[in-house]
Amino acid sequence: MKNHVILIDDNDVDNMMNQHLLQRLDQDLEISIIDDSRLAFTLLEREFSQVNSDKKTIIFLDENMPNLNGLEIMEALEDMEVLEESNVQVYFLTGDTSMRLVEKAAIMENVVSVIHKPLNEASLAEIVL
Repeated sequence: MKNHVILIDDNDVDNMMNQHLLQRLDQDLEISIIDDSRLAFTLLEREFSQVNSDKKTIIFLDENMPNLNGLEIMEALEDMEVLEESNVQVYFLTGDTSMRLVEKAAIMENVVSVIHKPLNEASLAEIVL
């Protein structure tokens, strides 16, 4: 079964560049792009409501989006406990250089780390796609 990568970012250019980079590294990835944070929450809730431990899902989640930011999406998903039985790894993407996001992400169970934009081969080197 293909691993699934979900890119959640309101910036279409970033999404296009990230998708191209990921496809270049692994052509077998299933890649979904979500550019609306409210829609992202709904789709993620649906994605993880059905447990599938064979499928690994990697989410690259922009922290700064209109309506719901990345932290709000993750907090809501954790409150609903929909990620508990899922094989999911979340990586926040941010242009912010402050430690605020890193500190908040550190206490979230499914968040692996914070990656500073832009996503590149060096930042993906430690991630098993």
